[in-house]
Amino acid sequence: TTRLGLYRRLADIETETEREAFAAELIDRFGPLPEETVQLMEITTIKAACKLLGIAKLDAGPKGAVFAFREDTVLDPGKLMTLVQSRPNKLRLRPDSKLVFTLTENGTQQRLHVVKKLLSELQQIAKLAG
Repeated sequence: TTRLGLYRRLADIETETEREAFAAELIDRFGPLPEETVQLMEITTIKAACKLLGIAKLDAGPKGAVFAFREDTVLDPGKLMTLVQSRPNKLRLRPDSKLVFTLTENGTQQRLHVVKKLLSELQQIAKLAG
């Protein structure tokens, strides 16, 4: 029951401040967070960023990530193309309007970090970051 309640609360978190407060509460209650919990927290951060940006789906694996945008995405296509052109070896925009991000990092934590960094850049060009 406790675990399900915590999962529900985590799913409802929308801001980084709320996420940090939740992590602090978990540490107070249960001690240091295991790696799996840290990864789950990272994934919720990524999900929240995707929601803000109008990304309908994010498929990520060891070789890269594919971002599928909703039609109502807040990203300006011109600015997105400029970003893609600035990194021809890392980013590619497919004809079906999906952004392909090639990853070379090893390890789940490193890949999560790189995906979060790209999402942060997308938020900057969408003028969502403060």
